[in-house]
Amino acid sequence: MWFTQEAGNKVGRIDREGVIAEFPVPRAQADVILAGLAFDGEGNLWVQQYADPNNPPPGGGPGGPDHIVRIDRAALAAGPDALATAGMTFYPVPTRGTVMHRIIRGPGGAMWFTEMHADRLGRIYPGR
Repeated sequence: MWFTQEAGNKVGRIDREGVIAEFPVPRAQADVILAGLAFDGEGNLWVQQYADPNNPPPGGGPGGPDHIVRIDRAALAAGPDALATAGMTFYPVPTRGTVMHRIIRGPGGAMWFTEMHADRLGRIYPGR
């Protein structure tokens, strides 16, 4: 089973024996939080990384862009240390201050995600 460590900026995997492996996710910017995660049809892991609304940048307002992060299945198979150097693609979300919450694979291979504070849904098509 896979899970996010929101404040720790890691994704984790727990196996059937209860052994936990932690995969650090590089930060697109300072003070980000991880939210939901989901796998696409190819075995790549997608996770939401958004600017922490409780730690705004100097001057106030939302932080930098939020991101949807694609973690390549090969990097996941290589182990936790592989994520720091390869296998990551960051897709900036056009809306600022989204406070993302959930992500899921939908019909046609698109990844759908929530933008809770913006009252919107987002969609990204892998490979486009």
